[in-house]
Amino acid sequence: MKKRLLAATLAALIALTAIVVVPVSAFEQSGDWVYELQGGKASIISYSGSETDVLIPNTIGGSPVISIGSQAFYNCTTLESVTFGDNVTTIYEGAFSKCSSLKTLTIPDNVKILDYAAFLNCTALTTLNIGSGLVSIGERVFGGCSSLTDINVDANNKAFKTLDGIICSKDGAVIVSCPGGKTSVSIPNGVTEIGRGAFDCCFLISNIYIPNTVTKIGDYAFSSCSSLKFVDIPDSVTTIGSNAFDCCSLTSVTIPKSVTSIGFRAFFGCTSLTDITIPNSVTTIGLYAFECCCSLTRVTIPEGVMNIGSCAFLNCTSLESVMIPDSVTSIGGSAFNQCTSLQTVYYGGSEEAWNKIIIEDEGNALLKYADIIFNYDAETNVPGDGGNTPGDLTGDNTLNAQDVIALLNLLVGYTDGGVIAAAADFNGDGKTNARDVIDLMLAIIA
Repeated sequence: MKKRLLAATLAALIALTAIVVVPVSAFEQSGDWVYELQGGKASIISYSGSETDVLIPNTIGGSPVISIGSQAFYNCTTLESVTFGDNVTTIYEGAFSKCSSLKTLTIPDNVKILDYAAFLNCTALTTLNIGSGLVSIGERVFGGCSSLTDINVDANNKAFKTLDGIICSKDGAVIVSCPGGKTSVSIPNGVTEIGRGAFDCCFLISNIYIPNTVTKIGDYAFSSCSSLKFVDIPDSVTTIGSNAFDCCSLTSVTIPKSVTSIGFRAFFGCTSLTDITIPNSVTTIGLYAFECCCSLTRVTIPEGVMNIGSCAFLNCTSLESVMIPDSVTSIGGSAFNQCTSLQTVYYGGSEEAWNKIIIEDEGNALLKYADIIFNYDAETNVPGDGGNTPGDLTGDNTLNAQDVIALLNLLVGYTDGGVIAAAADFNGDGKTNARDVIDLMLAIIA
């Protein structure tokens, strides 16, 4: 019995080794085309020709061509026009990115999907027509197409239409994709959402109007709009998504009171940003929200914010002072890391309350070792420590030479524990420095 069982097992093993495994996909070549076969259907992988006008075939090797693969025509600088076969339904990520001579483009009715950055940086593209079958458009599809100012969508398309040359949802509520050649945009009333990546890599836009019907600015909405220096965010907006304005040239931003959170990397890399107004409706400042905003010198975090996310102000190298309210309960790791100019923290609560804040140790040494002024009142811009008068560092209710000596000692790092540091910013400019000494002396003499 055992011999029979062993023989049967050996026979089964021999049979298994004889099975031919049919590959799920395989690369093939036909002339200038390299393609992939999967399930009897072909996807173009690359093109090695130098033709200026290219026709994507209906079939290749007897199989229907259903898609253009990722980066298949990447950097084909000789390509001026392309005609798609009747079976193509999907154009994948970066398929025609950096085809710098591509001038005209028609997306036929059979194409349903344009993937991420499909035509990114096609700088010569001036004419674009989209057929009736398209149902999905990825981010950055026409970003960096600096000669393209208008897009035409077939009136029979059920998913999209155009408003002033910009692709939006059929009902006109969502901005979907802006051509990269626009320099100024006025979003029409009735739009409620600026979609994910809608203006991503629109490098030339310097001016944009957002109506008060918009409630959501999506992830990457204005990412890398490197010419955008100003934006007026209306009070209707409640959501600012991740990376919404990253790497823009904004110099100042006022966030409306309707916003409750600032998303991940929302203003990352806005190196020209010198002023930011955050309303007291905001309760969370997301991770990396203002990372590398290296022109920021002062930040006032409003009452109501409870969490300052990790790396929120990482590498803000010009940041000299920050106002933190007593509503804050946690400060994430590296929130103020590499803020090498940080000197003063104005805190709205007591020293006891400050010590209860959960401050992650990693990357927050500059915050912990800054000069911390407690009980600071951001609205009146003066310390609020039991009614102490600015300049009265000795707490004797008079301004005299002893206060000047105490202020000088504080500036050089020597105190005997009896100095009221909250009164040191005599002139109320948010900094404690020699200017306060001079102004205090002049006030005593006067």
